[in-house]
Amino acid sequence: MTSRKLPLAIHVCPPSGASFEVPLKGVRLTIGRSARNDICLNDPFVSRLHAEIRRDGERFVLYDSGSANGTYHNGQRIESSVPLQLGDVIRIGTTELRVADITSTASGAYKTPPTFHFPQSNQPQSSQIAPTERFILLKADVLCFSPAGGSTATPPVAAPTLPQPRRLKPPWLPLFSKVVETLSMDQPLEETLDIILGLAFEAVAPERAYLLLRDTQGHLQVQAHRATPQATHLEVALPWSLCTHVLQDGNPLLVSQLEGLNVNPPLTGSLIAAPLVVGREVLGMLYMDSCLDPACFDQNDLDLLTTIARVAAIKIENTRLLEVRLEARRLEEELQVAREIQLGLHPTRPPQLSGWDIAGLSFPCREIGGDYYDFIPRSDGKLIIAVGDVAGKGMGAALMMSSVHAALRVQAQTARTLADIVAAVNDYLVESSPENKFLTLFCVELDPATGVLRYASAGHEPALLVRADGTYLKLSAQGIPAGIMPGFAPTIHETCLAPGDVLAIYTDGLTESRNEQGETLGIERLAQTILTYRNLSASRLRDRVDEAVSCFVGRAPAADDLTLVLIRRLRA
Repeated sequence: MTSRKLPLAIHVCPPSGASFEVPLKGVRLTIGRSARNDICLNDPFVSRLHAEIRRDGERFVLYDSGSANGTYHNGQRIESSVPLQLGDVIRIGTTELRVADITSTASGAYKTPPTFHFPQSNQPQSSQIAPTERFILLKADVLCFSPAGGSTATPPVAAPTLPQPRRLKPPWLPLFSKVVETLSMDQPLEETLDIILGLAFEAVAPERAYLLLRDTQGHLQVQAHRATPQATHLEVALPWSLCTHVLQDGNPLLVSQLEGLNVNPPLTGSLIAAPLVVGREVLGMLYMDSCLDPACFDQNDLDLLTTIARVAAIKIENTRLLEVRLEARRLEEELQVAREIQLGLHPTRPPQLSGWDIAGLSFPCREIGGDYYDFIPRSDGKLIIAVGDVAGKGMGAALMMSSVHAALRVQAQTARTLADIVAAVNDYLVESSPENKFLTLFCVELDPATGVLRYASAGHEPALLVRADGTYLKLSAQGIPAGIMPGFAPTIHETCLAPGDVLAIYTDGLTESRNEQGETLGIERLAQTILTYRNLSASRLRDRVDEAVSCFVGRAPAADDLTLVLIRRLRA
């Protein structure tokens, strides 16, 4: 193929409705029935991802994307790919696409609509008509426009600047049946919106058409559009009072023999609009105009567009509700899987060590949480016990918790010291975690043979050591949370557990549990509970602590994840 430097375009000629043009200027242009494509074809014989055109140096190549009904190039079905040149004809389903020179100034006119805005100077503070224009309300909610200061009579028809033959409009009863049939199909909302506008464009035969929906702030956003090649480059500036009539009052609108329509360049034309209404809520509107024909629309067009808008609004609302339900179900299923994975990371049972009794529990306040605890045996017979608390809750905290779980287990299998293990985990989190995510960590290395306990803290709550003689002390160890600063070197502290002693390591979700009066449980209540039941087994002591927290909190909702590990040295 001869190299060309002139810009090319794909001229799309659907079997019904207006043709349009898409420039070939990117690396890839996708074609199919899905609204995610650069060229979306409303054709049952077209696959959702049917074909694509890719740039290869200075040429373009057509690829079939494994479509069901094939892609045809100059009458021949292509097997995989074929280079394109000026004048080539592509047939996809019942749609013909031609490779041609760009004939308009539109840049991606099909994918990106021309500018559509409401002049700020025309936006009234209330529903009153803007002072810069005047309207006459006729029967059947048909509006005629005359410039401010002009006669109240309907303005005379001005000769079109660019006279064009009026497009024939198909019979609307069969077409409306097609609308109802199409809207009964189950498909994504963005595809539904594009199909709705395409059918309305085919039925009413304007020069430009827009489907606009309100966003969460109440502002109109263009969701789909169509335009004839002669109108793709024109800017649309709809007077705010027209928008008020349709969106606030919920009335359909037809403006014929319109002079002074705010477009660039200024032209004589007509417009038509219908609200998308469900109950008392106006979701948006269908808007169409003709910049070249001052009598493009009539009462039948208004009735048809209004009927399509009513059916479409119900479809839009139902599709939205369905997508919300499906998204909620998908998230629920994903959260359930994540919860099962996270629960699988927690120890299934405590280690069985002669002379020791160990138990633990962890409850997320949501489906998944950011608390962590683990028992990791080392090759020298010692045991690492870790309790962590990730800042935040939910999915992000759970993902970071799983990273810490893996990192600690990997480091514990080496011959590194406890200080080096905590430092390595900290450096790993600094490199791999967002700046606003960090972890408090209390890490213990227990020698079961001697009862010697070495521990380090990275900004965590102090552990609680309850002695057999009824006294208790806090094992505080200063340190910053892990994941904040590289090169953190934790301080190692050492103590010894005597027979009958109990060590409690916990997250702040336990001591900061609040009751209905707003009081917190606090470390003193926790210590008293352990002191009272310190002679019970670790599992029964764990249950008593859980029971004490539940009784204290009452009906107040949990505000944080809760984790507790109990290490009890048995009496001889």
